[in-house]
Amino acid sequence: FYTSTYHSNTNERKSYSMKLGIQLYTVRDFLSQNMEDTISSLAKMGYQTVEHFGGFSCDADRLAEALSANNMSCVSWHAPLHYLENDLFFGTMAYFKRVGLKYCVFTVGPDIILDNEKRADLIKRMDAVQKALAPYGIKTGYHNHWWEFDQDALPFNEINKNTSLLMEFDTGNAMKNNWTLEKAAALYPGRQEILHIKPYSFEKEFNCDMGEDSVDWAAVKKVAREQNAQYLIFEHEDAPTAMQRAEKNIAMMKKLLL
Repeated sequence: FYTSTYHSNTNERKSYSMKLGIQLYTVRDFLSQNMEDTISSLAKMGYQTVEHFGGFSCDADRLAEALSANNMSCVSWHAPLHYLENDLFFGTMAYFKRVGLKYCVFTVGPDIILDNEKRADLIKRMDAVQKALAPYGIKTGYHNHWWEFDQDALPFNEINKNTSLLMEFDTGNAMKNNWTLEKAAALYPGRQEILHIKPYSFEKEFNCDMGEDSVDWAAVKKVAREQNAQYLIFEHEDAPTAMQRAEKNIAMMKKLLL
């Protein structure tokens, strides 16, 4: 299994005002092979929290225990919206409570977000779920890909104008469509508690790391501080090199963003 060359102690990790996390989609192949070892490796690199995704493939007790053993948390989840509706709601909430979730984040594909009627329905459903989660102390947000910025960013603007969802802005996804965190925060300030830190290069697309990409990280750092961001969540698309990318880029996050 992957062994980190970077070691960090608990006090060092807690010293940052913005906590560093990783979207577990990044390490999905490793996670499916051995969840406990994957969590342990990420903790040794210095990650303080994780963000999960999709259905509940990880047993809640196993996940909670693995995180607790490494002084980590599961701060957020990219959850399917229907898991928070109708008969599935209370089972989902029991799972969220067990893993100590703070944010529930929604994201959808272009087939929904670029269709006017489906997008309007999505907005109504997200608003209803947001109200349902509020009494449980769980905040809700929306995570962008690049298609939200199609149609002159109409989908992105409609979501933000018609909801009070947090904006889990993804730097790399937005850059692919020539949008920046600086521009988004100027339009919709106060929604950037949790951010996705993803490198993107106009030459290499997502096959790059921080520091060799096209994202203006100095501008990201400035906005993150101005908007009082609490969590910076790293994500990368390349599954085979995920652990190496995770280690290299947490060092770059500390250098460029903290």
